[in-house]
Amino acid sequence: MSSKIRRTLFSLSLVLLGATLALTACYEQRDPTYWAKTFDYADSTQSVFSLTPTPDGGYVIAGTVTINSGSLMDLGDLWAAKLDSEGRVEWQKVFSGSKVEIGIDGMSVIRTSDGGYALSCRSNSFTGEFSAWVLRLDGSGNVLWQKVYEQSVFHTHAAVLRETQDGGLALLSSELIRMDASGNVLWTRSYAYAEGGDFELMSMETAADGGFILAGRLVDAHYIGYFDGIVMKTDASGNPVWKVEMGSDRVFTEINAVRQVSDGYVAVGASGTAGSMARDFLIVKLSPSGALLWQKRFDLKGDAEEFRSVDTASDGSVVAAGHTNGYDAGDIILAKFRTDGTAEWIKKYDAERCEAREVRRTVAGYAVGGSNGLGLLISVDPSGAIPNAGSRIQTLNPSLVSTAMVTGSKPLVLENSTVVAGATQAVLKTLALTVKDL
Repeated sequence: MSSKIRRTLFSLSLVLLGATLALTACYEQRDPTYWAKTFDYADSTQSVFSLTPTPDGGYVIAGTVTINSGSLMDLGDLWAAKLDSEGRVEWQKVFSGSKVEIGIDGMSVIRTSDGGYALSCRSNSFTGEFSAWVLRLDGSGNVLWQKVYEQSVFHTHAAVLRETQDGGLALLSSELIRMDASGNVLWTRSYAYAEGGDFELMSMETAADGGFILAGRLVDAHYIGYFDGIVMKTDASGNPVWKVEMGSDRVFTEINAVRQVSDGYVAVGASGTAGSMARDFLIVKLSPSGALLWQKRFDLKGDAEEFRSVDTASDGSVVAAGHTNGYDAGDIILAKFRTDGTAEWIKKYDAERCEAREVRRTVAGYAVGGSNGLGLLISVDPSGAIPNAGSRIQTLNPSLVSTAMVTGSKPLVLENSTVVAGATQAVLKTLALTVKDL
């Protein structure tokens, strides 16, 4: 071998060694706790509509999957998966009825006090109409019981599920349904406005006093395109304690989520001009009695912008998740707000035509679930960052504006309603779930 060839081979070996060391250093700097991943069943479209952190630093995620080809073709099934802290699948289940399961207008997965989980969505597989469907799982994802809840009143939104202080369940399916730990109905509350109007409740959380905090919107019965945001506090029996409508002239306001904080409540959603499809991000602070303390809007130049979810941070502030089409077809927005409504940081995540559905505080930061044609989960540190994510994450500095907002409380009545619970038998499908880094 000539000396020239030896020198060339030596130079190549140095280049390869340098590249290996650089890749090793990059890997060592990467914290495996923070990542963005997609979840894909073959020949299908899926979403992550809900998530719950687990005590081991992992997650349980839930969504729907539409299988587009083959013998298993289905317009909509419910799926759930347990992940470890690095996003690796520990177990996953696909639950199928005879027709369609949907979660776009409301779905939940929660961890229960017995170490298991509960899922909810809407399904027309069991009653012929879209009804709330609830499944109780053990810690390994095995079904303990499953029931469908057929309601006597018309319902358009469904399946927000929470555990109550006594270990039972509360389900918001346009009306409020209280159940014991076995899914048996204890009582139901159906709310309506005395003056008419389409009353749409889309969010529910349990309150510290054992009651419930509900949120949604009131569509004006007389003026098409006008609606006000609603937040309502009830006692532990579902009876209204206070209620507030929020809006202003020729402006629509909708509240998608609400969360109790130490000195009141924070609600998030969207606001825009009536008659227009354009909407801006909205965050509102209420006192413990429902008085409006402050409200902020901001615009990222898109015409489809909204917050979908909010959670508390460890320091008493809140984080809100939503999406915008102001930069491309769809980006996730995650923002942290101080108690006075100023923004600590606002981050944009490029996840390729995506929508956010739910944000939750974790032991290591925050997690956002959503979709981009595939199921999507993003785990970020307390500053909203994923180390070494490059240009996929950008910090934004929009102007937050306080706009005029009028509050009121129109007369509310309780309607008579019945809810019939029936046992169901879902088919457990065997499908392979592929996980990839975004």
